[in-house]
Amino acid sequence: MNIIMNKQEKLAELHSIRTILDKVAKVYCITPDERNMVKKISMRLFTEQILPLAEELTAQQVKDTKKLVTTASVQLIDLGLPSGTLWADRNVGADAPEAAGDYFRWGETVPFTEDSDEYEYRDLGESIVGTEYDAATVNLGEQYKMPTHEQQKELLKCCTWEWTTLNGVKGMKITGPNGNHIFFPASGYRDSSSGTLSSVGSYGFYCSASASSSYYGHNLLFTSSNWYWDNYYRAYGFPVRAVA
Repeated sequence: MNIIMNKQEKLAELHSIRTILDKVAKVYCITPDERNMVKKISMRLFTEQILPLAEELTAQQVKDTKKLVTTASVQLIDLGLPSGTLWADRNVGADAPEAAGDYFRWGETVPFTEDSDEYEYRDLGESIVGTEYDAATVNLGEQYKMPTHEQQKELLKCCTWEWTTLNGVKGMKITGPNGNHIFFPASGYRDSSSGTLSSVGSYGFYCSASASSSYYGHNLLFTSSNWYWDNYYRAYGFPVRAVA
């Protein structure tokens, strides 16, 4: 928010400068050449600084508004887990519990699509929880985090898993010790090379914040009859289910 305010202040200052330049051209310039020169400076100020900054601010405000709307729709569910972890009722970027939402490569916060650049393997440590590389924190807010490997294992161990359908979408109904439940859609994954979607409706892959090696990350995986954790290349695109 401070960054936006600083940019708004800068934009206001630039508009003030341009107003002064326009006044100089009208009142203080005597010859046509002088007026044209000042007008050219004013126009360059508009096209090279004011307009790009205004467009940048608009794009950021649209992004922030979308983030607020998405965050407002997310509900945290208490499943009665021993750790006290609360699980979000939908994936990051999803507008409903059964929606796939966005897919993320490990350590990236911008959704992975077929148009994304090649993945860059970087040493980000053993965990990215709550950092600038946490897709849940960046896209939903500081309260939300990507789950750790231990939190995913707790979900597997302490809950009952039932293959079901929610509003026409196949996936898992996960019921906690206290009877509350969440739904994980079988959203498949995005291929690490092409970014194309695969295994939608038959597999669920969910990314954790924990690395298992320099090239692999811990993930939660399920089919209609099995649910477990495994390690996959970080370059694959998986949905993210936030915790708090």
